[in-house]
This record gives sequence, C-alpha cells and structure tokens, in this order.
Amino acid sequence: MFKFVFHLILLSSITRSGQSQYRDQHWRIQERTVEFNLDENSPIGTELGSVAAPVNGPKSISHPAGALTTVSELHYKLGAPSNLFAVNEQTGVLSTRSTIDAELLCLKAREQDVAEEYPGKS
Repeated sequence: MFKFVFHLILLSSITRSGQSQYRDQHWRIQERTVEFNLDENSPIGTELGSVAAPVNGPKSISHPAGALTTVSELHYKLGAPSNLFAVNEQTGVLSTRSTIDAELLCLKAREQDVAEEYPGKS
C-alpha cells in the first residue's frame, strides 16, 4: 500500500454578476494537503478520492464597485502534467492514469538523482 500526499492550491474565480457585458474577475486562493492510500498495481482509472472542498467563505461578496459578486464555477486541474494521476475537472475526483509500480518509480527517482548530481553522465 502506498500513501500519496498532495499539496493542493485551490484557485477559485469570483465573477461580478450584473448587467455589464464585461466581467470583473477576482481570484481567491486556498491551500490544503490531502492524503490518499493506493494499492500497488491498482488498475488504471482507480479512484483515490476527491480533492474537491467547499469554498471557504461566502458564496457571494460585495464588489468594490458596489455590485454583488458570486462564485461562478470551480474547475480542478493538476498543476503540472502527470502520467500517473488525473483529476476530473468538474468533480475533483482524483484517479490513476497508469499502473503505479513502486520499483519503477524508485528507479526513476534514483536515475533523476544521479542525473542531477552528475550532469552529462547518463
């Protein structure tokens, strides 16, 4: 059994509601850490759990210009491309994109360490 720890940065878009054809966008950032356990060699598509969290704070806030501002949508995505994991953009469910093999991951980590320690010698 593996334990994976993910540090999440939730970036939520808050858009001004009203009659204007232009939308004022403001961003709110929240950080948290989640842990998931996964059996080695679990099938591709195995769900680890959800990274979705309720947005802390009000669903609507006062805009500096006086208009009401509401949270319009949340979308989830990984901060960097991953061959191992995928996240459902709408639901926040995290799943595997490939089979997780401990020996292969450790081998890749060792190769990367050697390449960083001895550049040009691979």
